[in-house]
Parts: sequence; C-alpha cells; structure tokens
Amino acid sequence: MKLRLLTYHLTLLCTAWLLLSACHDDTAGPATPVVGPNTYVRMQVQVASGRKQRATAAEEGLPRENSLGQITIILFKGAEGGINAANADKVTVRAFCWDVQPLGATTYTTGSRLLPANMEYGTYNVLVVANANYAALDGHTLAEVRTQIYNGTYADQSTAWPERQSDFVMTSANDAQIIVGTGSTHTGTANDAFTTTSGQPIDLDRLAARIDFVPDAAYLKKAADG
Repeated sequence: MKLRLLTYHLTLLCTAWLLLSACHDDTAGPATPVVGPNTYVRMQVQVASGRKQRATAAEEGLPRENSLGQITIILFKGAEGGINAANADKVTVRAFCWDVQPLGATTYTTGSRLLPANMEYGTYNVLVVANANYAALDGHTLAEVRTQIYNGTYADQSTAWPERQSDFVMTSANDAQIIVGTGSTHTGTANDAFTTTSGQPIDLDRLAARIDFVPDAAYLKKAADG
C-alpha cells in the first residue's frame, strides 16, 4: 500500500537590495556582471497548518511535524529540466543554510541575508530543503546535491519517540525561480528594494513518513467509538 506523503505549500518571497556592480574588459569584451558587496535576499516560507496524516483512523500529529528550524537554499542555472536535469553533473550550485524565525503559526522568514559578492546576475532555479543543513554543497554539482540529499536523509536516522522527536526533512517538489539583477530604481542605499517572486507556491514533500505502530486494537476501537 502506498502511503501518500503530506504536501506542504511553501510560498517563496525573495526581496533583494542591490548595489550596481559590473566589470568591463576593453580587450576581452564585457564579463558576466556579479552582484555588489551589499546585496541581500529575504525569503518567506509557509507550511500547511494541519498536522494529520492521510491514513486510516488518522491520529493528530505531533506539534513539531510542521516546524521549521532552518532551510537550505540551493540556487543553480543552466540546468534543462531543473533538479532532474540530464546535465546535472556539469551544473555548479550555490548553497546557503539560514535559520528561520516564525512570523505566525505557519509562516517563517529568513530575514535579510547577505549574498556573496562574486555571485553572477541571472535567473536561478531554486531548490529548498527544510530542516537540513547542506551549505557545504556550495560549489558542488547538481548531481552531487541530489545524491547527498537522498543519502544524507536516510543515513541520519533519529529516534522517533515523542520526547526525542525531530523536525521532518522536507524538500520542494516543484521548481521555482529567483532573478538576481539590478533594480531600475536603484539608489545605492540599503533600503532600495528590488522584489522578485516565483509567482507560484512551492510544494514541500516530506522525504520520510511518520508511521505510528499500535501493538493492539485499543486505539482503533477508540477511534471507531469516536
């Protein structure tokens, strides 16, 4: 029997404050522009409010099932097909892991985060991995990212008892994009905002499911009796 994983909706909001920066070589032609030293990004994410599993006699979930403590943002471009690109072994990624703070019951924000000054302008695909730190993958290939997320999730086994519960690892199921570039009204100040959004919610799927084991029929009888 297949167990359908909970799907979480994550709304991506990217706000960047940009400082114009470009370099020019009169002999070699224009180089690819890179962001300035004061370029920030802020991401806001939202998870589903329900905690029940889709299963027979579903039990109310544990409070931390939807909790977010940190998210890894993986940015990459030049990959036809996104995360499943055939040329994944030739695509280099940028990876950042940031703590998130709750804005409400189901909404979290990274706050303003500084991007590295050597990051190129352009349109990037965005992969979000929640409750796992993969910042060490910065500069690695997309193929290595896929392998590490798969192997790392199942190798890092945690005890599932409620008193030692851990947050579920989640990853975005669909591609989103962020545009890193200059704003038309840029003034060079920290409050000069350039906003871009994926336009669509990003779905997060758990990489593992919670399974409750009941040694007798007491729970099922209780559920049947209401």
